[in-house]
Amino acid sequence: MLRSDDMKLLIMTDYNYPTDNPYLEEIIVKNLPLRGYKLNLIMKSKKRIISWTEDYWNHTLIYLIPGGLIGQLFYFKKIRRIASECDIIQVRNDIPLGLIAIFLSRSLKKPFVFRYSHLKADTLVLEAGENVFRYFNLKFYKGTLGKFLTRIILRNAQWIFTISDAMKEHLVEDGIDSEKMIPVTSGTDLSIISKKIDSSNIIEKFQLKNHMVLCYVGTMNRIRNLDFLIEIIEKLKNEFPVKLLMVGEGKRKEDLNHLKNLTKQKDLEEYIIFTGKVPRSEVPKYISAADICVSSLPPNKVFRTSSPLKLMEYMSMGKPIVCNNENVEQRNIISKNQAGMCVKYDVGEFVKAIEYLNENPGIAKEMGIRGKKYIQENRSYEILADKVEKEYFNILSLVECENR
Repeated sequence: MLRSDDMKLLIMTDYNYPTDNPYLEEIIVKNLPLRGYKLNLIMKSKKRIISWTEDYWNHTLIYLIPGGLIGQLFYFKKIRRIASECDIIQVRNDIPLGLIAIFLSRSLKKPFVFRYSHLKADTLVLEAGENVFRYFNLKFYKGTLGKFLTRIILRNAQWIFTISDAMKEHLVEDGIDSEKMIPVTSGTDLSIISKKIDSSNIIEKFQLKNHMVLCYVGTMNRIRNLDFLIEIIEKLKNEFPVKLLMVGEGKRKEDLNHLKNLTKQKDLEEYIIFTGKVPRSEVPKYISAADICVSSLPPNKVFRTSSPLKLMEYMSMGKPIVCNNENVEQRNIISKNQAGMCVKYDVGEFVKAIEYLNENPGIAKEMGIRGKKYIQENRSYEILADKVEKEYFNILSLVECENR
């Protein structure tokens, strides 16, 4: 009989350490060790290192590799030795590590799980543009190669943890076996719900009192077309006092600068506030200061299949949501619990939804209550950790049966 305290996991990820990624921090590093799992994490370091380095994250030993692909190949023997002592090899998104995991899985006869949370290669192709100039953009070729190599990994992984049901459906259309795919979605920290969040300093600092406050939390990348939200504010500012909190930063400085420049060009600086990067522990204060939270995801393949973490954060704070229905995860969640309004990806439709909630605060409040209840019952990190643990046991049980 398998027990969690007998299980050793090798987790290799595309994130650089240190990271505040919620899935890694809350489920892998926090929840699983509490259940008795023995973890080995292999990551790259944000700091410059010149050799294999050991560190600890929440009492879990992690191995840091220098130099990206070169470091991964140089320290292959060490990676193989660690893998040989583990029951499951899991990789998150990283293509070189995924290819290494295929080899390790076959040579060591260990099950290989690929955690696929984002269409990274497709994103690069999308960022290269859709006109003839994309053929002069290195991102187009990196993305095209990445798509080819990712397909090899997906076909050779024994199991795939997708970020959403929509991603699973997308991969099935792409010829990947549905039987080996298990959706493991986004979640949130329930301790936020029980805490009293004081946002008075945010309200005072940004002069939010007596305004309808909208909030967007997330990366300010150009590919997300956040000009969309600026256009919404341009229309709403003549209807009632409104302000938009844009919480986050761009991966590239020029992406955030583009939004700031557009805001200035449209003379909207008094209505739109760019906070810059905010520690994850501070994000609830900004959400708490808002009346309505927004999630606008462009209707392309990359964002249709995503599982927006911001939606979980908004609902855990009891905020009504306005989002677009082209993202399957958003559409399904809002249709199940009526925690907000899910409309077409259109500036006019978003404006109408926000105006409706502004005119009907009682309905907006009920939406927020329903959203918080949904999170408590379905999307806590503990519930997601239960699901991950169940799948690990299922995987090893199947492996044992095959080996008999």
